[in-house]
Amino acid sequence: MTYYLINQDIVFDNASGKIVHVHQKETQQLKSNEWKLLHLFVANPGIDISADHILNSVWDGKRAKSSVATSIKNLRKLLGDSADTPRFIQTQVMKGYALIADVALLDESELKSTLRKHRSTQTKAAQWCLKRRGSLMLYAINVVCAVSLLFSLSSMFQHGMFDSWLPTREIPTEWQPMVIKGSLGQDALNYTACESLLSDARATHRLNQIEVSALTPPQRLPSLTWADDNKKVLLCHLSSTE
Repeated sequence: MTYYLINQDIVFDNASGKIVHVHQKETQQLKSNEWKLLHLFVANPGIDISADHILNSVWDGKRAKSSVATSIKNLRKLLGDSADTPRFIQTQVMKGYALIADVALLDESELKSTLRKHRSTQTKAAQWCLKRRGSLMLYAINVVCAVSLLFSLSSMFQHGMFDSWLPTREIPTEWQPMVIKGSLGQDALNYTACESLLSDARATHRLNQIEVSALTPPQRLPSLTWADDNKKVLLCHLSSTE
């Protein structure tokens, strides 16, 4: 049996009319016309072949010349070729067509060696994954668990659940002047409430987590905010502030 290796990419079995894309391991059966046409080309690599010669060789001159162009188009498609940027069949103006690909003859043993040598990276990767599918599945589960754990820890951290464990730099007391926003009215407990809020923020190391806002917050209860981004002056907003 005779095999042709075309451009180190396609094996043509002249006896069966099959082509094998060695990188994809894909086999295709050629129709009679494309089979005869490809055999004509591989038997005459690099030689200009006229449309008339192709017509006589493939159809014994019993078909219209349009059949040549149609079969060339179909064969190019099967080879993965293009008329604009040909790698296999090139149109020769006023001359016909020529096979511009490299062609090598192979015997049975050379064919098997070529197919093994040109196994695609995707095929090798698929086989490697198939052999280790158990370990890969375990790794995937571990990765999913790790990501889920990190997401949970991040969410807990954002909600301040680890604040008591983390060292927090407190701003010295003398750097924390507090301005009372609102009228004390007759209830002096409001002032005491501001002092309590400040003392609680210091004791729980949450001073730096107080929001920065120069506006009166909508809460009805007394609350603390920083006057600006410098975080040097605290504002205590009393419930009576308008």
